[in-house]
Amino acid sequence: MQKDAGMVCVPQLSTGSVILPAQMLELDMTEPNYEKYYAYRLAHERMKGAFQAGYPLETITIAESIITDRLLSHANFHGAGLNPDRTPLGPALQHFKQHPGTVDP
Repeated sequence: MQKDAGMVCVPQLSTGSVILPAQMLELDMTEPNYEKYYAYRLAHERMKGAFQAGYPLETITIAESIITDRLLSHANFHGAGLNPDRTPLGPALQHFKQHPGTVDP
């Protein structure tokens, strides 16, 4: 099957409780936020797998990553100008604390 520029393949990690990294899922990336949605879906699958396999620190690390990403998105939407590739949880949380009543649309 030939793919156009708007299509990509993303690994689908789990089938039930068994992790299978070889499975692929085709996504139409022309729709807004599909890439982010499937990245979060993958992260949640990995968190669930890590927790079930008895790796609590991996579970916590993935959860922290998701929380930081959402806080950075919120902060940058409101003009913080933080670099998502280099900003840790602390500065993102600090900006969020300074704008407690503001919610992204």
